[in-house]
Amino acid sequence: MKKTASFLLMLVFVLGCAGMTGCGSGPEGNAQPTPDTTQEEEQESSDTQQASQSVGGAMWDDMPVYATAMQLQKASWSIPPQDDAEYEKAEWRYYELPPAHYVEEVARFYKMEMPKNGWQKMMEMEVQDVSMFFYMKNDEDDAAYVWVASEDGKTVFALMRAMK
Repeated sequence: MKKTASFLLMLVFVLGCAGMTGCGSGPEGNAQPTPDTTQEEEQESSDTQQASQSVGGAMWDDMPVYATAMQLQKASWSIPPQDDAEYEKAEWRYYELPPAHYVEEVARFYKMEMPKNGWQKMMEMEVQDVSMFFYMKNDEDDAAYVWVASEDGKTVFALMRAMK
């Protein structure tokens, strides 16, 4: 239970920070990719993202990403653990979906796919246009959080993964 409380506290902190940064929004509040990237930079970014999903990002091997999602932001941090109950590595990713994707279908996807990857649902909360799920596995050594919402008429979601 102490592990869950530590993770939820960390989650509140990260979501608060994400809210203060505007989640990568432009001046009109609409998230926009950087228009002046070169093809080489795009290839490098693609290579980096693929490496993060596979070799370097082994912590994401068991977290599915909804098809057609465009990653807008990511953050990672390491916290020296005070005891064995705290997570020391965490990463957060924020995505946007093209039109015609709804909060309910993305939430249903994560409800079905996370258990297939060994995750046990610890908490679920759904209110109008927002769904949140908290998962654990490996005797609570791994934790995951899924947040799906409607923002400015678009469906967005955030994934957080923490490990000891």
